[in-house]
Order: sequence, then structure tokens, then C-alpha cells
Amino acid sequence: MFLEPHFRGQRSGWIEVICGAMFSGKTEELIRRLKRAGFANQRVVTFKPVIDKRYDEKDVISHDENVMESYPVEESSFILDFSADYEVVGIDEAQFFDDGLVDVCQELALRGKRVVVAGLDMDYKGNPFGPVPHLLAVAEYITKVHAICKQCGSLATHSYRIASGDEQVLLGEKDSYEPRCRVCFSMGNILDFNAGEGHPHYPDTWNHLYSSSFFLELKLSSVPMFVFARNSGKSIPDCLRKSDKAGIDL
Repeated sequence: MFLEPHFRGQRSGWIEVICGAMFSGKTEELIRRLKRAGFANQRVVTFKPVIDKRYDEKDVISHDENVMESYPVEESSFILDFSADYEVVGIDEAQFFDDGLVDVCQELALRGKRVVVAGLDMDYKGNPFGPVPHLLAVAEYITKVHAICKQCGSLATHSYRIASGDEQVLLGEKDSYEPRCRVCFSMGNILDFNAGEGHPHYPDTWNHLYSSSFFLELKLSSVPMFVFARNSGKSIPDCLRKSDKAGIDL
């Protein structure tokens, strides 16, 4: 658990970054820290990008419906204008802000403010997302939180998109994304047939497997071996089995 440093005064400004995959509790942790500061009678203000309207147009709301009042802003520069009278500045969904957010946070810290930022560190492709990687480089305190992989139960560090669309920014919740560990994320939509027919990737997955006339064997150190094979006698392959060595009977 993060514990606030014990110093005050002109040199007391710093930056904290909370990052991780979707459903890992980033906003929960942000709200927890800001509420603790509020209980200590510190003046707290929270900002979020105006694009994020999933739960509410104004307030910051976690997946578990914890709520904190915030100000939606279009550009990161607005944060400097509206935070002059506050000691603690919270920023949620940092990945959706412009790159100027890094300079804004550093300027706030130089002014003696505690800056708490939460956001995705990677997009749905596993690439660095927005200004968050740069914030990680300049922050004094970094907390990486983890979700649980929906496929295997390991710690999840990636946000896997199950909805259609290839744009980097696609707002959504459980109907659009699921948390995955590194291994399950790298396997991509090969795992999607577990959801059965009706899953967005189901047809493409099996068309891909059916087009192959050979076994695809994946040897992974942290999970059992998966063997996929074409079975021309079945229209819906339903015989993936996890074991020390799993296979599909031809």
C-alpha cells in the first residue's frame, strides 16, 4: 500500500503515477489517495479528460462505482489554471490527455503540489499509451496495479480488446475489453473460441485454424502445451483440452 511521504514546505511537491491494465483498480486507488488527503483537510481537486463519459460526464467513477467529483477538461493546460488554490491535484485517465500533461504535472510539482495521476500505460496492442510512459519517467512514486487474467487467472498486465475496431481510443468496459496476462495476450484471438459462437472473434478464429493443414504447437513455460489441429469432419471445433499435452483428434 502506498504511504504518503512525511514532509511539507516549499520543496514538498511531487508526482505519483498509478498505472496498469483495465480493471486493475487504478481509479479505485486514485480515489482512495485523494479521499485520504481530504480527510486530512487538504484541499483536493480532480480532473479528467472530457472524452471520458462512460459513467458520468463530470465525476470520476470507478468500475466499482466509487465516486469523486471532478472537472472534465479538454486540454491539459487548463489544469494549471484551475488548480492554483489546491494542495493535491488528481488526474484520471491520463492516457487520453495530450502530451502537454507531462509539463503540466512537472510545473504543478514545482509549485509544491502533490500530483496523483492514474492511467493506462499500454493500449490494446500492448504499445505505450499517450503521455503515461513519459510521466513514469519523471514521477517520484510509481505504482503498477494488476488485474486478474480472465483466461488463466494469472496477474494481468494487458488490456485485450474483444470488440471490433482498430482505433487506438475506443471507450468501453467489460463488453469491449478483458484483462489478460502476457502469455494469453500474446495468443490473441486463438483463445476467443472459449466464449463460443456469438463472440466477436469467433468466426475469424476458426476460419484461421481451419485454413491450416498442420498442427500449431505452442510450448509455454507458464501454461500447459496447447495443440491446435484442423478437423475437417467437424464444423465447430470444440475439443481444445488443457493438460500436460492437449490435442484435437483428427
